[in-house]
Amino acid sequence: MTKGASAVWGGLRACSLALVTMLVALPATSDTLTARCDLYLQGESLASKTLPCQFSQRQGYVSITRSDGIAYHLSPKPDAVGNYLDQDGQSVYRRSGLGSAGLIFQMPKLSVYVYWDAASESDPAIR
Repeated sequence: MTKGASAVWGGLRACSLALVTMLVALPATSDTLTARCDLYLQGESLASKTLPCQFSQRQGYVSITRSDGIAYHLSPKPDAVGNYLDQDGQSVYRRSGLGSAGLIFQMPKLSVYVYWDAASESDPAIR
C-alpha cells in the first residue's frame, strides 16, 4: 500500500469511528403528545371517565399517563404486532376501531381509548 493510500485509509477509519461514537451518544427519541383518554370498564358501552392524558411511544414501547396520575407502561410482546404486557405482566391488546382518530388498548379490567385530538370530548357529562 502506498503512503497516500495508507493516509486515506487511516482517515476513513477515524471518520467512521467518530460517526459511530456520535450515533451511540445520541439519546433515544420518543414521540409524546397530549391526548384525550376515554376509559371503559370491561363490558360497558359508555365511558366511565374522560380525561387528558399523555401518550408516548418509543421503539415499540408505549406509555399512557392519565392526568389523574395513573400510568400504563406497555412492553411489546414478540409473538404479534399489537400485543403488549403491562407493568404487572398482564396482557394488553391494541384494537382497531378509531381509524386515524386514535388507538384502543384493551386491558384486563378496562379499555383505554386514546384520541389524538385532546380538545374534543365525546360526552361533556363524563368526568
